[in-house]
Amino acid sequence: IKPEIKALMETMFLNGNIDKRKKMSAQEMYDNLTERASQEEIEENDIPKVQTIQNWIANYTRTFKASASLRALEEAESSKNT
Repeated sequence: IKPEIKALMETMFLNGNIDKRKKMSAQEMYDNLTERASQEEIEENDIPKVQTIQNWIANYTRTFKASASLRALEEAESSKNT
């Protein structure tokens, strides 16, 4: 997945974390990217398949949860030491 596409998908994912009403499925992300391609913001050839987006969501969710847990643990440790 090209970096600019990945950045768009990350934004869509994070917006869904902040506001559950904006949470998008892999198909909805694909449709959003397709719309951007029709407006010539991105290249249509760069859009991953829905299954690829689904796999990316699963991997990103796992990574996001792990990094959020690590940050929370570090904050808890630092507040304990002050």
